[in-house]
Amino acid sequence: MEDNEGYDMVNTMFTPEGRLRQVEYAAKTSKRGSPVLGVVCRDGVLLMDHRRALNNLRVMRSQQKLEFVDDHILVGISGIISDGTVIVESCQLEAADHKLTYDTVIDVKGVVMHMGEILQSYTQFSGMRPFGISLLVAGIDETGPNLYMIETWGTFYGYKAVCIGEHEDEIKEILRANHRPEMTIDEALPMCLEAFKTVMQKRFKLELIQAKIMRIGDKAFSEIEQKDLKKMLKK
Repeated sequence: MEDNEGYDMVNTMFTPEGRLRQVEYAAKTSKRGSPVLGVVCRDGVLLMDHRRALNNLRVMRSQQKLEFVDDHILVGISGIISDGTVIVESCQLEAADHKLTYDTVIDVKGVVMHMGEILQSYTQFSGMRPFGISLLVAGIDETGPNLYMIETWGTFYGYKAVCIGEHEDEIKEILRANHRPEMTIDEALPMCLEAFKTVMQKRFKLELIQAKIMRIGDKAFSEIEQKDLKKMLKK
């Protein structure tokens, strides 16, 4: 068994095995968050999350896991939501500065790189804990529909379909089996609902689902209403 003494104390000290313990713990925190999935489709991109019902008195609309950087860029957060909000707010300023400087909206990868730089920097300096989050970034720019997943330590990858948070491995298996490059948003939405329903089982509640889409040609994301989600869900 590895000796953890000392290596748990700071996030900048490697173990003899080449591991950063505090960063690994932060990654585990992100996997405990309720799941968020994203899908790139022929005609656009979507993000969907299944929030947690922790209190019957809580107003569900106040529990946001999908936040905007700009009208055309949406971020899904798994883990400590307030950590994610800090990152999103920084990117909102970056997007506004880009628009002011260049008179054009920021591209999706530019936002992803900015997020990655922030997350990575918190693994290099002592006295700061790593962010306990992983992120999905979806949007449409001149390159078309884009979907990225950003790890706790700042590494990012482009995806056609992916999930972060609780049950991410099981949901990714469902996406891998059912996603098709030519599928449309209208075809992908029921697939995502069924993935959540299959994995969450008795904890699945349609009212806890939030889904936002952006089609090619649109200038912003729009939210799918609950009544429309209900029609899509197979009985």
